[in-house]
Amino acid sequence: MELPNVGKHCSLSNCQTLDFLPITCPFCQKTFCGPHGLPKDHDCSEWSQVDRRVVQCNTCQNMVLVPEKSNVEQALKDHICKPLEQTKKKKCGVTGCREFEQHKIVLPVHCKGCDKEFCLKHRLKVDHGCPILEVDEKETRKQAAQEKLSKTFTPLKTTTISSTSSKKITKPIGKKNIMVELMKMKSKAKGSSSIPLSARIYLNVEFPKECNRSNQPMFFDKTIRVGRMLDTIADSCNVKNDNNKITDTDPQRLILFQYSIEDNLIPLDAASKLESILNNTDRILLERLENVPKEQ
Repeated sequence: MELPNVGKHCSLSNCQTLDFLPITCPFCQKTFCGPHGLPKDHDCSEWSQVDRRVVQCNTCQNMVLVPEKSNVEQALKDHICKPLEQTKKKKCGVTGCREFEQHKIVLPVHCKGCDKEFCLKHRLKVDHGCPILEVDEKETRKQAAQEKLSKTFTPLKTTTISSTSSKKITKPIGKKNIMVELMKMKSKAKGSSSIPLSARIYLNVEFPKECNRSNQPMFFDKTIRVGRMLDTIADSCNVKNDNNKITDTDPQRLILFQYSIEDNLIPLDAASKLESILNNTDRILLERLENVPKEQ
């Protein structure tokens, strides 16, 4: 990642140092680094032609001219300290970071991922825990799990399931209605009260055909794996679960599927964590392998 385009190089030929807050000489109008900011430090060609006093601001390091009918204190008071104004308005997006307070010459860096401002120390997405990284990581894990399972299973159209099951399959929820749907689910969802609210993921569960049971919103610990969720759902509807005794191709094997946006059934990898492949309000189906119709 490239550094933001801030600062300027010192105009002194034998220096050329990049300074994040260069000093502009009020006499020759050139920019210099801190050590060469004073006219005497860069052999200012215009200094000898100006019969005025000059003082350096301790906050922004810029040179301030002192008018003939004024004094140093008044000149500094009237001086507009630009870096100070900027740092007063800016605050690093990382909670507790005081980089701007401790180093006033540090300019903020804008993150396009979360649309926040950060100091140079936290400018990288990984350094400030940018939410976009979690989204990308979840999508990558989800795709990897689907690719792994595609070798064994073929995505199934929900239209074929409707011909063998009386379960009503609703259309995917629009983004604008997800929060409303989630609130409704929370009021009806079943699950263990021992799961902390912050660790819960809410899913629409469709039970096996043999249960003869209506769909039910349920919540689970998002840190557990799919295999454990399968066991929990099977227990909740009193379905015989011999997955630990039978092969992956046994007709009696229970499989968990997720409904995709296109209403396809995607088998879930039993070893994957819920938080890595599922989101709140997603629809899942538990069914035996023998009852899952083949795509025609």
